[in-house]
Amino acid sequence: MGRDKEVSKTLLVLTIAGMIEPVSKAICSLKDELDILIMDDATPEAVGIRKFCKDNNFLFQTKEKPKGLTDSWNRVYQFFKYSNYENCILSNDDVLFPKGFSSGLIEGLKHFDIVAPLSNKPGSGTHQDIKKFIGIKPDEQNINKIQDELLIKFKDDPFLPCKDFNGFCFAFSKSIIRFAFSEDYLSDPKYNFGNEYELANRLKERKGIIALCKASYVWHFKRATVNKFNIKGVNLWNNG
Repeated sequence: MGRDKEVSKTLLVLTIAGMIEPVSKAICSLKDELDILIMDDATPEAVGIRKFCKDNNFLFQTKEKPKGLTDSWNRVYQFFKYSNYENCILSNDDVLFPKGFSSGLIEGLKHFDIVAPLSNKPGSGTHQDIKKFIGIKPDEQNINKIQDELLIKFKDDPFLPCKDFNGFCFAFSKSIIRFAFSEDYLSDPKYNFGNEYELANRLKERKGIIALCKASYVWHFKRATVNKFNIKGVNLWNNG
């Protein structure tokens, strides 16, 4: 999906582990013209994710063995750093994307270093909770209605600077290089939980700015992969 690599400026990256159903559902919901990279955490060949990406002409990277979400983020960072893309939207796979969700995120990157959407389940990022911004009860069927309402309501005031964000979905430009943990790593590789807050603290220390986009909404199922694998304690896969 998306445009010619010569003219496309934004890359959507979906991090996956072990299942094809969530990422397939996420991509089916996508209407915005974005190029797609699937960053896989060693999903077994039998699952069919490689064939899925090949058949749909998606960029694809995988690993020999599972190394967790922070490792996936760092691989995405390396790919993006040396690519011709200007912007990156990095997301878990257990999401749905309403039409037009990306426009506010991309616009925000002209002014901020990280821009995050609103969501029905933002995790610990409660300031991203859609219920604080609009009086519509969110469900899987009304994602486009909510997105349309946000675009109308916050057309003239779409951004809200904040101190941190939930890592299930966020956008950044090449300015992120200034805030990377090291030349090779976006995030400290010793973390697999809370890596977004470690990154947010580093932005604060280096005078970076994070903002919510009140005109962007992403539906989050939350912990679809974790629940599937019945992981307890140490999270080897997505931590959304």
